[in-house]
Amino acid sequence: MVDLYYLNNSSIYAGFVMSPVSHTLPNFTTIAKSLQTRIAYARLSLEPLSLPDAANGEARRTAFVRVSGEALAVQARIGLSGDALRHEYHPRIELRLTPSDLAIEFMLPTQAWWDQRNLAGKLTLRRYRDEFRQLLLGLDLESCVGHWHGHNRCDEHFTVEHLLRPRLMEAWMQTLTEGSEPLRIGRWYAVSEVSGDMVPALVRQIEKLNAIYRFAAWTSRNDFVSMYEQRFASWAGEASSWR
Repeated sequence: MVDLYYLNNSSIYAGFVMSPVSHTLPNFTTIAKSLQTRIAYARLSLEPLSLPDAANGEARRTAFVRVSGEALAVQARIGLSGDALRHEYHPRIELRLTPSDLAIEFMLPTQAWWDQRNLAGKLTLRRYRDEFRQLLLGLDLESCVGHWHGHNRCDEHFTVEHLLRPRLMEAWMQTLTEGSEPLRIGRWYAVSEVSGDMVPALVRQIEKLNAIYRFAAWTSRNDFVSMYEQRFASWAGEASSWR
C-alpha cells in the first residue's frame, strides 16, 4: 500500500520562468484529480491524499509514497525515531510538472538508502536481474532511465531502447548501489501534450512503474538487504587483500 501525496515542493521551481507552468496548471490539476479516481478502480494498492502547494494552492507534483505504517516501520529500521513521516527516505512514483515537461517516474532518492540496499542486493541474483530487465522492457522504448534530480532530463540518461543491449543493461545494473544519485525511471511528455485526455495513458504508466516500485521497495516479504551487506563485506575483504 502506498499513499498519493501532493508534495509541498514549490522551492525546486524557484529558478524557473513560471508562465508555462501557470498556463498548464489547470490541466495538471485536472489530471491529478482524475488519476485519484481512476486509481481507485485500477486494482493498485494506492491511496490518494492531497496537500496543496503552499505558493498558490495548485499542485505541481503528485507522488505515490508508502502508507504511514510501512513508512514508520522502515524509518525505525534506519534509526529515525518519532511519528513524523520523512518522505525523502522512501521511494515513490511521481507525476511532476516543469516549464517544459510533464514527467511520470519511479524515483529512488539518495536518502532512501535502505531501499537502495534492497534493490542492489536483489540484483545480485541472476533471476532477479532478469526479472528487473523484463520490467524495464515493459515500459515505452522512449522511457528515460538514469540518475539525476529531476528538474530536467540529464544528458547522460539512457532510454529503454538503449537498454535493449544486454551488456549495457548488465553494466548499468551494476551502478545501482547505496548512496548513488536519485534513480529515475519513467516517461517525459512535452508541456504541449498535457491534457485531460492523457489520463488513461498515465494510469497505464503508473501500473508499470508500480511493478518496479514493488520490485525495489523493502518489505518484510521483499527483504534483500542482507544480500547487499554480504556483497559489501565481500568487496571490503577483497579491498583489504589488495593492500
